Amino acid sequence: MLLPAVLQWPDRRNDVASQYDPSNNEIVYNANSRPAGTFAKARCRALRRQQHGLPMALDFSLLNVMIVDDNPHMRILIRSILLGFGVKNIHECPDGSEAIAELHHWPADIVFADWMMEPLDGLDFTRLIRTADDSPNRFVPIIMLTGHTERHRIVEARDAGVTEFLAKPVTANGLYARLRSVIENPRQFVQSQSFSGPDRRRRTEDLDDPDRRKD
Repeated sequence: MLLPAVLQWPDRRNDVASQYDPSNNEIVYNANSRPAGTFAKARCRALRRQQHGLPMALDFSLLNVMIVDDNPHMRILIRSILLGFGVKNIHECPDGSEAIAELHHWPADIVFADWMMEPLDGLDFTRLIRTADDSPNRFVPIIMLTGHTERHRIVEARDAGVTEFLAKPVTANGLYARLRSVIENPRQFVQSQSFSGPDRRRRTEDLDDPDRRKD
């Protein structure tokens, strides 16, 4: 099954709320509020490949992926893995401040952001993307990179609005699994007075991964 992995998240000026929950004072945005044609094409292409007995595969060639990390060696590693997966459009930034500026004119579909950066770390970068009035795209999926995998850190990243959590040392299998999760299982976007980000009502255990290691 070949799925065009193009994530066209709704423009922040044209948000369409799928429902309002007055009990929690939350607005829940439809995870599939990108143009319907993208998914229609994906289903048609998948069906054609299945009919011809072709293997399942994800097509990453149309994705815009941003890497935000102050370590140039880590950026090179992630870029190399992404290129191996067929990603063609990759943009690198050495810190969160530059990434926010770049996102205003470079439409990323997925962002990989390191937790430990200066002057703006990955957690503050995520909070600004999710909550700032001038955010370039508060819906963009953010995959957090870190060498610290303690449970409280995972919860802290989730509560900041992180979409996925990828522990170092980064492996091709781990990176692919996060990309696939973002594309195949998009979560609804929740906005309330205390939180803005992907729906957190996924068990913390689901964020754990057997390949994760602590420093």
